[in-house]
Amino acid sequence: MEKDNNPIENDFLLDYPFDLYQRTRDIQEIINIIAGETHKDSLKILDVGGYRIEADDRDNLLLREFLPQHNIFAMDMVQASIPHYVRGDGTQLPFKPGSFDIVVTSDVYEHVPPQKRLLFLDNLIEASTGFVILGAPFYSPKNELAEKIVFEYVRKALHSEQLQLKEHIENRLPHALELENILQEKKLAFTSFQSGNLSSWMTMMILKHYLMSLPDTKKLETMIDRFYNMNFYESDHGGEGYRQVFIIARGESYVPILEKLNAFFAKMAETHKHQRLETIDLSHIRMLLDFEALRTRALIDEKDGLIRHQALQIEALNNMRSTRVYRVMQFFNHLFLSPFMVSGRWCLAKSRQAWLVLTNKRPHPFLSLSEKAYRGWVKKNEPKPQTYPTLKQQANEFKYSPLISIVIPAYNTPREYLEKAILSVLDQVYENWELCITNDGSPDKNVREALDQYAKKDGRIRIKHLPKNRGIARATNESLSMATGEFIAFMDSDDTLHPLALYEIVSFLNEQPQADVIYTDEDKLTLDNKRRRPEFKSPWNPDLFLTYNYINHLTVCRKKIVDEVEGFRTKYNWSQDYDLYLRITEKTDKIFHLPKILYHWREMPNSSASKVDVRPKALAASIELLNETLQRRGIRGTVTQGLRPGTFRIRT
Repeated sequence: MEKDNNPIENDFLLDYPFDLYQRTRDIQEIINIIAGETHKDSLKILDVGGYRIEADDRDNLLLREFLPQHNIFAMDMVQASIPHYVRGDGTQLPFKPGSFDIVVTSDVYEHVPPQKRLLFLDNLIEASTGFVILGAPFYSPKNELAEKIVFEYVRKALHSEQLQLKEHIENRLPHALELENILQEKKLAFTSFQSGNLSSWMTMMILKHYLMSLPDTKKLETMIDRFYNMNFYESDHGGEGYRQVFIIARGESYVPILEKLNAFFAKMAETHKHQRLETIDLSHIRMLLDFEALRTRALIDEKDGLIRHQALQIEALNNMRSTRVYRVMQFFNHLFLSPFMVSGRWCLAKSRQAWLVLTNKRPHPFLSLSEKAYRGWVKKNEPKPQTYPTLKQQANEFKYSPLISIVIPAYNTPREYLEKAILSVLDQVYENWELCITNDGSPDKNVREALDQYAKKDGRIRIKHLPKNRGIARATNESLSMATGEFIAFMDSDDTLHPLALYEIVSFLNEQPQADVIYTDEDKLTLDNKRRRPEFKSPWNPDLFLTYNYINHLTVCRKKIVDEVEGFRTKYNWSQDYDLYLRITEKTDKIFHLPKILYHWREMPNSSASKVDVRPKALAASIELLNETLQRRGIRGTVTQGLRPGTFRIRT
């Protein structure tokens, strides 16, 4: 492998996490030798389980980046929009026998339930005409112990669980000898080699997870991965490996290629056997850690300097308040705040609101309901709780009772409000629902505890814990991947549903079964659970929707359309729902407004429920996605902010 003084093509590959780099580089070396021996410039390859969910800025398939010259297809169980990508399960391959020259699977076999591993292997072999490459960690007492050590360390350092290792422990690692016996019974030629020195793997995993527990260490983590990939890839094939790679041939004519592959990796291990992580001077890594400590010290010093600066500003302000100029300014300030001036400004504001309504620039009445008046409206217009048992009986008699999947991303939600959100779903009059919640790597352990507690109480609640924060769009996509309902209802982790929310939705669907999108009215919920600020929305108006996301909560969409547009896009985090609804409404015109207040949006501090312009990044993302929408729809124009915060204006 060429070093930095002679940079290799695709040098960025060295920045990938060391374990991903190592197993994909192994596959690259194997396929390069096979291609050379079979004299094929481009092989048709299937990568089963090859979608890398940890990709932050792009959803590239790792194998395609290592082998761009080959025709690579991929299959995995997650939702993604990638050319030649198929969503599916390795135990049910949707391909004809012999569709590929080579079938690859790496670190997937151990996640397959033991009773399905033989079927999984048979499918891989059947789909290939040439070779199957299967890499996985296999059982040994040392492997099992190393995984438990890393698992317990992650639990302690990050207050979370490493999901892959948890599955290894629950499924138990496969035995290499069992796989060898199966292949011999099938009379298939094969070879195998060790990859990923076990002690080095454990050391690196603990180091990387330690860095994950510290703030702002992503760059340092990448540098360490690069350092390891440059220096230890070859030597990691000696000694007891964390991973074992099997190369299976479909035909005796391929045996010489297996022999060449075996010799290649044996020579690599022998040549670099003395270059181990524990025998190398780690001054480079120590230097990086020292640099990180200095940077942290500098940040602390900077923070102390800001505190001192603020103290001086407070002292200067106190001195200013004792001056004559300040007292004169205060006199005029009190004058402007007099009842006469306040009344005048109120009249001007209401006049402006009236003008906005009359010119159709604001769809709702400009005279907002007071909290007292709204409480009276609720009492008069909403069914009483004592009617809920009767309505539940009616719900059980619906002719059409679709399963509704409620998807929620959660990140550091205060436990009190997270539990209220879950309880509002459990209290639904309509009971054919499932709740899919993704914990987006919350450092607050109360989030995990609360979610696990409720999942044990009700089998309709499905939980997924991500090892680290991935952002709201990716976390919601993770919730979507668990959903099996015909319709998807989107909900935030600190909001609540009206007890009749799903009942009213399904009642409407029984009248309008062709509906693809249904949105309802909403109100706001204070921290002490008082309802106020109702939003009585306009009927569906596609032109109005281009000026702001007025459908918002509660929105229920047919799942097949959500799947068709491929869910949320991470580049529009915090405006991801607006982006999704814009793309969905391009696929259907069966969009209906249900004029009932069925969603209560929690007014958390610094949330857009309490103030619409607290997230300038969200407003910028909305402008960007609206410009993209215009371009996608063939509309010439540019988008700017509207007169009201959170609204937009299209100039053609």
